Amino acid sequence: MKVGKSELYDYVSVKISKQTSGVLSEITDLQQSVKDEIRKNLKDVEFIVQKASALEEKIDKAIQKNVKYMTNTWSIVNKLSHATGLISFVDTLVNGIYENLVKNYLEWGSGSRTMEEHYPEVKVFVDSIADEHKELQDRRTKINTLNSELKAVIKSSSTGAKAYKNLVELGLDMTDFTPSTATSLPAVQKLSEDVCLVNGGC
Repeated sequence: MKVGKSELYDYVSVKISKQTSGVLSEITDLQQSVKDEIRKNLKDVEFIVQKASALEEKIDKAIQKNVKYMTNTWSIVNKLSHATGLISFVDTLVNGIYENLVKNYLEWGSGSRTMEEHYPEVKVFVDSIADEHKELQDRRTKINTLNSELKAVIKSSSTGAKAYKNLVELGLDMTDFTPSTATSLPAVQKLSEDVCLVNGGC
């Protein structure tokens, strides 16, 4: 059976996508843990928001109960929406602190003094997960490198069958891909990263 290069490109893309998604999921979980820590350090703001949320609920119930006796309810609801806009304030604040301060500190080491002065507990937490974060980012970079190199192997091979054989020789797990009939192997290239990052199991 002939092996088309397009099939191999698609196959590699699917494997790369699966591993990339796994790494991105871990990075997202790590980022969320940092945001949770930031939120813990905003207890005073969180308290205000909880009060605003409770107020919104009470006023909404009052409006529903007495709406037939009221006029200009749209005006009341409009004013209420401004007052209870605080409910989304914490999320906005947490995301802002993460994106504009913590992320720069985590990835580039900048803003250390600001972190120490204003969010010392967050800084301690971020320092504790810094190595894990770097490892995940490095893995993501290596997977992207392998994506380019594996596809370069396919492109440089004269036929799809030879590309398949090259990929197998380089260590890519092709057990769930049906190969073509055996052909002579060309010289095998060398990958700069461990192909187990694509196979999974590293």
